Amino acid sequence: MARKLSGRFYRELDWRRAFIAAAPLCLAAAASQELSATTYSATDVASLRTAIDSANAPGSDDIVELASGTYTLTGGAMENANVSGDLDITKPSGNLIIRPATGATVTINGNTNDRVFHINAGSGVTVTIEDIAIVDGLVADDGSSASEARGGGILLEQGNLALNNVTVQSCSAVGTPGSSGAPGSNGSNGAAGLGGGIYVAGGSVTLDSCTLYQCAAEGGSGGVGGFGSSSNGGDGGDGAAGLGGGMYVAGGTVNIRTCTFDQTRVAGGDGGDGGDAFSGDGGIGGTAGDARGGGLYVAEGTVNLKDSSFDNCVNYAGNGGDGGSCSSSSSSASAGYVAGSGGRGGDAEGAAIFVAAGSVEVQSCSLSGNSALGGNGGSGGDADSVQNFSGTTRTAVGGAGGAGGAGGSAAGGGAYVAGGASLSLVSCTLDGNTAQGGDGGQGGGAGSGVAAFASVAYGSGGAANAGGDGGGARGGGVYVAAGATLAVASSTLDSNTAQGGDGGGGGGGGMGVIGYTSLGLGRGGAGGNGGAGGIARGGAVCLEPGASGSASATISTSTISSNDAAGGSGGNGGSGGDALASYNCNNGVAFGGLGGKGGLGAAGSGGGVFAGASGSLTLVNSTVSGNNADSGNGGNGGRGGDGFGQDSSVSGSGGDGGDSDAGTGGGMAGDDATIAIVNSTVASNTAGSGSEGTGGNYGSGSVGGAYGSAGTPSNAAGGGLYASGGTVSLDSTILADNSSNDGPDAYATFDANYSLVEDTTDATINGSNNVTGMDPALGTLQDNGGPTFTQAVTTGSPALNAGNNSLSLTTDQRGAARDDGSGVDIGAYEDQALTASPVVTDPAAVQSVTTGSYDIIGTAVADSLVRIYSDANNNGIVDAGESMVASMQLSGGATAFTISAPLSYGDNNFLATAFDGTNAESTATDVPTINTTNGAPSGGGGGGGGNDDSNCSTGTGNGPGWMLLAGLLSLLGLATRIVRPRRD
Repeated sequence: MARKLSGRFYRELDWRRAFIAAAPLCLAAAASQELSATTYSATDVASLRTAIDSANAPGSDDIVELASGTYTLTGGAMENANVSGDLDITKPSGNLIIRPATGATVTINGNTNDRVFHINAGSGVTVTIEDIAIVDGLVADDGSSASEARGGGILLEQGNLALNNVTVQSCSAVGTPGSSGAPGSNGSNGAAGLGGGIYVAGGSVTLDSCTLYQCAAEGGSGGVGGFGSSSNGGDGGDGAAGLGGGMYVAGGTVNIRTCTFDQTRVAGGDGGDGGDAFSGDGGIGGTAGDARGGGLYVAEGTVNLKDSSFDNCVNYAGNGGDGGSCSSSSSSASAGYVAGSGGRGGDAEGAAIFVAAGSVEVQSCSLSGNSALGGNGGSGGDADSVQNFSGTTRTAVGGAGGAGGAGGSAAGGGAYVAGGASLSLVSCTLDGNTAQGGDGGQGGGAGSGVAAFASVAYGSGGAANAGGDGGGARGGGVYVAAGATLAVASSTLDSNTAQGGDGGGGGGGGMGVIGYTSLGLGRGGAGGNGGAGGIARGGAVCLEPGASGSASATISTSTISSNDAAGGSGGNGGSGGDALASYNCNNGVAFGGLGGKGGLGAAGSGGGVFAGASGSLTLVNSTVSGNNADSGNGGNGGRGGDGFGQDSSVSGSGGDGGDSDAGTGGGMAGDDATIAIVNSTVASNTAGSGSEGTGGNYGSGSVGGAYGSAGTPSNAAGGGLYASGGTVSLDSTILADNSSNDGPDAYATFDANYSLVEDTTDATINGSNNVTGMDPALGTLQDNGGPTFTQAVTTGSPALNAGNNSLSLTTDQRGAARDDGSGVDIGAYEDQALTASPVVTDPAAVQSVTTGSYDIIGTAVADSLVRIYSDANNNGIVDAGESMVASMQLSGGATAFTISAPLSYGDNNFLATAFDGTNAESTATDVPTINTTNGAPSGGGGGGGGNDDSNCSTGTGNGPGWMLLAGLLSLLGLATRIVRPRRD
């Protein structure tokens, strides 16, 4: 039997030479360019530089061939004459090919000293690099100056570039950090890092069968603010952005095919800490740098991606700088200074792909396990104590703590599309991507106020400051900014998450102290409030509201499943400061400080899709299933401060707990948006709410304070669909089996025609020919044929033949005929005739075995997918929740199957079904009971038969075609190793 061509065959057949051989003879003249080129050989770095120097001369096409080995570059960077550091290509025109000699394996190592290749400005050459590993490039310059870092592996300033079977590994572009400020002066800002692996300024660029692995672009951190001596502390410098961990495209046309971006990353620089101050206010922490495009950043131009993957790319936005502390140098001060606020965390956007402008088309690609992580806010600075021991009436108020910085936002765990740009996703999978907002910074603690040795004394602790708010999260899969356009077709967005950051905790209030006075009051400062959690919008897709233009998305023949939008929890309130009226105090009273209030638990909205104000969302022939929107918990109230007094003391009351906002729109949510849902299914989604924060306890004292009140929870709304304002329409759409406190299926007012809404509670529906209050009898989300999973409408469903086809669609989501001849079904799935049920021949009767598995044998429709299900209740029907335990894909016209089913101790009942890819899955065939006795495992056995396509035969073309190909290659002088397929 003929075998499929092996992966080795395709690797060893050079695609350029094969293309020439397969093309018409009139195109073979293109080979003359290589045949007429001048070839230079290199065996070490010195001869490699010499070869490139020779090739840089104008007027010829050149080839540089390298012998096997690792070429480690040395010498200084920012030198552009090819003398040291990177390999400078300055050829003004023509073509240059750099490749290994026949059979050689070549690595060029930048030695973490400079990039590897620099195609300089002024060059008009087309450079082709083949079959080479480019590793350990590291730059802090843009090719000529240290303003920003560009292209850790390759910097293309001008000309064209083709990379074929090239690995770019462990290359980095790292911006320089800012400098620390002089005393009392601000720190300077860091410099940006762009294109850890490759930086493209423009031109025509092609990547074919390439890998970008563990490359990074990092922004420099901000400098620390200068110390303030009898002055305010300097502010921290801002961190810089990291853009394009794998590749940065500034312009031109880029085609990427069969490439992998693996574990590439970007990191924004941290904000510099604010300077501490002695007799002055503390400096403010610097704002952190953003992180965009962990895999690919497109600043402008046209980019086409096909058959490629982005795996585990990460955006680490920088953390905000901490605020500087403050203290007083005087023993006679009446009021303290203010500590510096923490800086804001950086934003993380587009972990796999960031599109700032231009257009990007993505086809048959996967974006999996990528993460956009917003930076944490910096902590507020702490204030020191204030003492006043001078005068007959003495007042001392402690310094105020600094506010915690807000957490940075996160948007587009998979991809981010900025205003004015467009992104197209066709036959793609986006799964397991995350947009995680940064946590708010901790509020700074307040200083003590100490007043003593006076007839009248007042000592008050300073007020603490609030924790920073958590950063928002938008679009766990894809974020679409106002003015941007997204098109999705035949794709799956599954298990993506938008998670808001948690609010920072409030700082503790300062202590109030009086002593050695005949009349006095000591009061503890109030604790700071907890920061609010960050909102979350769009577990899979978020269309952002904005005045700069509407965000637009069209999603067709796609499945949006098991995504989550979860708001962040509020921070806890800080404790109130204690009060002390002691040390020979007559008529002294001590009041403990109030506890801070807990922060708000933020809402999660649109577990599957969120459309903001002015946004336009169209969903056609698609399924939205199993998504969730949830809110964060409210923060707990802070404890009241203690009061200690010789005469009287009052404890501080506890702070109130934070409220919890509502989760809305488990499947889809709109906020003053235009939403059209056509021939689609929105089912099995949920909306939930977090818990309210508890009230804080009161402190100790002779007179007790009060407990803080618990926060207020909110009811979740719109398990399937939530809409506030805007326009929503449903046409031939199922809205069913969703859940939430209010409006289980829909919390909205909308138009609907020929649609099925199972639960109309809290829904206002306008339109006609609708089915309400009835269960559509949907199957589970599974492979029912076609490129994406769907939920079938089963026998007896009221959705059968009750729909409409206003868009004149020819197929359903799977690609099956939209009208089966009896009318159009409601929803994304059109019921078809059933596949014939399989016939099980073994076991033919009840069996008793001692093994951990059993081979179920039988026949089914040729080339069908045979599934074995567990029949837990032995009723002969595949019920919801009964899982498939094994399967086998028949191929090549085969009808016989043998599938190993795992067994557990006791009776094992199974069902067998068949699915031919055109008709619906068959009714189940009952498999006789298989009983396991002693010797069988107590748990499930081994796995079942998998997709056995290894024996599929493919025409290999053995015969004259191979002789013609070999002869033509020999004629052209391009013969390479061609492995002729064997015949068994």
